[in-house]
Amino acid sequence: MVRLTCIVALFLFASCTKEGATKEDWIVVNGILVENEFAQLSLSNAVGFDETALPTPVTGARVRLDGPTTSVLLTEIEGIPGRYSDTAGEMLLEADQSYRLVVTKDDQQLQAEATIPTPVNIVQSSATMIPINPASTGEPIYSIFWEQENNISHVLKLDLQEDTFDEIPFSVNSGNFSTQYAFPVPGQGTTVFDTDFNYYGTHLLTVYAIDEAYDALFFYQNGSGGDQVTEGLNNIDGGSGYFAGASKLEVELEIFEE
Repeated sequence: MVRLTCIVALFLFASCTKEGATKEDWIVVNGILVENEFAQLSLSNAVGFDETALPTPVTGARVRLDGPTTSVLLTEIEGIPGRYSDTAGEMLLEADQSYRLVVTKDDQQLQAEATIPTPVNIVQSSATMIPINPASTGEPIYSIFWEQENNISHVLKLDLQEDTFDEIPFSVNSGNFSTQYAFPVPGQGTTVFDTDFNYYGTHLLTVYAIDEAYDALFFYQNGSGGDQVTEGLNNIDGGSGYFAGASKLEVELEIFEE
């Protein structure tokens, strides 16, 4: 999920500037709650179009997450300024549940709410033992279809699960998965091609169900530069940024030479 977080964070940090606020005192939240994981989020100060510096981490904040039945304080991760986590593993995040975030820093208080969507329900999946012909120029090899929930989008992520890299010797461009699936997938399913892969071996395909707040960030386009003030997307009360939920489904794919 870290890569997904970073993608949308790039949009956010490039557009965060607010009339009447400065980089020093305006807090940006970067937080996604994922089903069956423990909460993590980042706090930083905003960067406007006229800024050349990277976002400054916000340290020493009090970060509380209220769940369905209990609350937990997120602690700052040692060695990673501005990154807060449920390091003690006190609250495993659940699908179909809402969470409330309260951040206090000096005289500022930020609040936000997010709901983790219903888990992805597979309707149909093709075989997960997949032979690949390296002479291929691009053939469909795997399809997956899911039930479509209202106001929910889906994001796909592919991770090689091997310690060594056994490259597939395609003669055409390959390893296209991250490019093909850089944005949420429209519709109720997708088909993956052999040239989306770079390597033989076990891969983990993760299908994330994401809420509207998260989905909007993928399609947000920054305004023009210069002195123009663009507030960007925001569902944080008292600050800016995003606080969103995602559930996930994982499918193991075994890729081998035909």
